[in-house]
Amino acid sequence: MGRRCILGSVTLGLVFLPIWNAGQQQPSQATVHVVVVDGFGRDLGEAKVDSFKDMGSGRDLAGRFQENAAKGIPYGVYQVRVHKAGFFTGQMTTQVFQPDVWVVVGLRVGEEGPMFPAPRLQLTGTVKNFGPGEEPIYLRLVAVYSDFMMDARVKASGQSGTFTLAGIVPDGKYILITIGRTRILDVRQLKLEIAAKEPIVIDLGQGENPTTEQR
Repeated sequence: MGRRCILGSVTLGLVFLPIWNAGQQQPSQATVHVVVVDGFGRDLGEAKVDSFKDMGSGRDLAGRFQENAAKGIPYGVYQVRVHKAGFFTGQMTTQVFQPDVWVVVGLRVGEEGPMFPAPRLQLTGTVKNFGPGEEPIYLRLVAVYSDFMMDARVKASGQSGTFTLAGIVPDGKYILITIGRTRILDVRQLKLEIAAKEPIVIDLGQGENPTTEQR
């Protein structure tokens, strides 16, 4: 009798388990919204989604987008390519794993580069009052609305040091991160336009992370 009851319990478990799992299934498709902005985050309105390619299968779903949105996009990782007249094409990777996904693509104004290799922007500064255990110290400049990134190492002397970031840097909003050996020492916002003139002073002894606008 006891054996018969045990077998009955196992049978019920096998019957009801698939039904319970079916009730717990999550949606596997999403609505994707593409927001196109310039380097300062200003909305550029409707743009052309040239490619929205599944990085696993290679399937391109760009044709589903109308007015910067598409429904019924299967979950997955996608390579997105967007363009708008007067701007360079923007490209990024996005993950679609929830019912409503927003993708912000930053576009850079179309302009000719220098005839000879030369920095368009040179950002210099000083880091003060860092601990001796934090060397080497690096600066990382990260664009808020695009995938631009640049690094530099602080030339240390005692508890202070200098740095230079030079390159063809698009105008826009950036985050400047000061990274020590053991932790992130400072995070601040920069607004970069054309050429930066005044050096940045990062005083770690103040115990603050101010928002700085560098023009």
